Amino acid sequence: MGSKKFRTIHDWSRHGVNIHLTCINGPCSHVGIADPHACCLWFRAHRWPIALDAGAWRHFRCTKCGSKGAHLRPTDMVITVVDFFPVDERGWQALVRRLRS
Repeated sequence: MGSKKFRTIHDWSRHGVNIHLTCINGPCSHVGIADPHACCLWFRAHRWPIALDAGAWRHFRCTKCGSKGAHLRPTDMVITVVDFFPVDERGWQALVRRLRS
C-alpha cells in the first residue's frame, strides 16, 4: 500500500482500499473483507472510536467463532462481508434510533 498512513477506519475509505479482517482467535483464523465506509458508519452509529490506536480492532467480531477482536490490514480484494451492515438509508436510520433510545 506504499506510504499511505492508516490511522482511522475513515482513512481506509479515503484511500479506496478495503479492510482485510483476520480473526484474532488463533485456531479459527477466519478471514473477511469489509467495506471501510460501512464500517465507519457502523462505528459512528455505535459511538465507538474509529482510530486504530484507540482500539478499533476490538469492536470487530468473528462471524464464524464469535470471538471479539481482529487483525486489520488494507487490501484490494473484493468485499466478502456484505450481509452484516444495513443495506439502505432507512436501515441505517433505524439502527441509530435503536441505539439512541
